[in-house]
Amino acid sequence: MKSLILFLLILILGITFSIGIIIFILDERLPESKGSQEALWLAEKMSEANDLVQELRLKLEFKAFNIAKQYNTIRDYKSALIVLDDFISDYPGTPYRED
Repeated sequence: MKSLILFLLILILGITFSIGIIIFILDERLPESKGSQEALWLAEKMSEANDLVQELRLKLEFKAFNIAKQYNTIRDYKSALIVLDDFISDYPGTPYRED
């Protein structure tokens, strides 16, 4: 029984060592393609992240405008002016400015 366990242990270590050598050889042969693939993947993820951030900023802008508009709806004009001034200072190029 001990010899079987020892045999299996040596077999597993040998396979693990062989896989490690194969990975090392492939990494040494293709460093440019690996780097360019990682750069391409990173660029795609950065683009997706920027799109999501832009979408969330637009949602926050719309929400802030609706909050300011709600103060006007409930006829709390003093608070509406304060919130609208803050909104315009936070989002100077907003398309909601004229509303």
